Amino acid sequence: MTIMILGFASYHIKPLILGGIVLGGLIFGTGMAILGYCPGTLAISFGEGSADAFIGIIGGLSGLILSLIRKDFKITLIHDNWKKYKGTSSYKRIIWSFVGGFILIIGARMAGGCTSGHIISGGMQLAVSSLVFAIFVFAGLLITGKTFYKAKKNY
Repeated sequence: MTIMILGFASYHIKPLILGGIVLGGLIFGTGMAILGYCPGTLAISFGEGSADAFIGIIGGLSGLILSLIRKDFKITLIHDNWKKYKGTSSYKRIIWSFVGGFILIIGARMAGGCTSGHIISGGMQLAVSSLVFAIFVFAGLLITGKTFYKAKKNY
């Protein structure tokens, strides 16, 4: 609650679409268990040279292609928050996406893990390294979010 009072975060809840959340969660969890990665660790493991992660990415892209066949699916390059704070330039979004992904991989390599490995798995084991990682991940998120996503002033 304090981070909301200080303006570091805003309160919003995703809508409860029970059927989609239950079925989607079961399917997602099944995929994670079979593959052995979550989407974030999949990319990082591929960056470390894991061949099975590469095959998992191919499987994910196949799922994306199947999703594209659906008429109600659309790809959004610039999400609403980015438009609100950074404008509608596709080039700017692509450049910053690359920078963010690069920094993400470097950070995960330096820390020896990422969100799933440290915060979720290590956190459940109360590993000190994972708890310290979690604190600094959230500090990085809050500080970067607060400074990077300042509202544009319309003068």
